[in-house]
Amino acid sequence: MEKQTPSFISWEKLREIDLVGFLASIGYEPAKIKGLNYWYRSPLRSEKTPSFKVNARLNRWHDFGPGKGGSIIDFCLEYYQRDFQGIVQLLSGQTSLPKKEFPEIPDETPLILVTGEKPITSPALLGYLKARGIPIRIAEEHLKEINFSLNGKSLFALGFKNDLGGYEIRNQFFKGSSTPKAVSSISTGHNRLSVFEGFFDLLSYLTLRPEIKWPETDYLVLNSLSLLERSLPLILDYQAVSLYLDNDQAGLKATGYLLGKSRIIQVGSVYYKGSQDLNEFLVSRRPKLRVSRKVRLS
Repeated sequence: MEKQTPSFISWEKLREIDLVGFLASIGYEPAKIKGLNYWYRSPLRSEKTPSFKVNARLNRWHDFGPGKGGSIIDFCLEYYQRDFQGIVQLLSGQTSLPKKEFPEIPDETPLILVTGEKPITSPALLGYLKARGIPIRIAEEHLKEINFSLNGKSLFALGFKNDLGGYEIRNQFFKGSSTPKAVSSISTGHNRLSVFEGFFDLLSYLTLRPEIKWPETDYLVLNSLSLLERSLPLILDYQAVSLYLDNDQAGLKATGYLLGKSRIIQVGSVYYKGSQDLNEFLVSRRPKLRVSRKVRLS
């Protein structure tokens, strides 16, 4: 007697299907693996640089190009453009659908070209970190000293890598970023997330954490508030989220936007009320490290 496939599979069971394994079954292998994060060239569009991430612990995906993400069900709805019934048939093995193919796109030539990276040794950069109140041991865990060219001129700075391989670039006199522009996510295996605007705020949090008794969490550095909306699926995948955004008009607007999206959002900027951002708060607690406001704390 032929075995019958159940006509109904619960939503919860469908969501438990391993997404990494499913992608492999339709012909997609990760371009790189960083801890629990599997990076792919997006199955949903044509691209050169991998920007489609699957978190194996959460079993969730996020495509940083269009800013979409979710469960395996959300992926199949996007990928196959079928209705829910068709997706149930697919995931229950009643139907099979082929891998889609997208044409490759050419590389873009960035204005800022990173030409090399190494551990931080420059006295100027070490002094800049000290002025910003960041211990070298914490900086070394997240930053590199990079060489880059800007319109043909060779320069060096601190570099903070994002999820797509681009850099946020800072020194005492320069603030910029290389392409591709993206957020920087750091997974430490927690179900709680801390969100920052810039990497100096993340480093300030890590510096202050033992003193203020902040918890260990996963971390998301937006690198630009313009990337906030497309990061929403990633943010809302956590059980609790704390925001450490700037106390300026843009930061307060972004905080209000996220508070309206979910009850899991908590406002961490109350800790540094009266300071523009978390790094300014850190520096203010260490008077001997204060630097001229001519160099913007960002």
